[in-house]
Amino acid sequence: MMASVRIPDVASLETVLAGLDPASADSALVPALTRAFPGFEFSLAQIDDDYWRDARSVIQPDGTRMGELQTWMTAEVARERGDIGALWRRLKETELQITEWRGTSAVVFAPTGPGSADYLQIWE
Repeated sequence: MMASVRIPDVASLETVLAGLDPASADSALVPALTRAFPGFEFSLAQIDDDYWRDARSVIQPDGTRMGELQTWMTAEVARERGDIGALWRRLKETELQITEWRGTSAVVFAPTGPGSADYLQIWE
């Protein structure tokens, strides 16, 4: 029998966030979410603050910035001669991430399945 998974809801997320010390929230957020919502593998992009200010950047898992999203994606689509399916197949296992300026926001995400839309994303 498969264990049920509790989907994060607003009230539960607010409770988790309220329990974090703002000074250590970046390092404590993923473990706190993992404890509160077992069954999800949460991740948080660890990047230089300049990239958070750089709206819609594409970054590698090690934090290296690859470029602005629209310019980079336009070039990647052209590389596949407009074949979005081929582009998806090539990029889906790369673990690339996208940043977006949201003031003091943090973005945490967790996969929920193998498809392109199978993920949970939390903005705070």
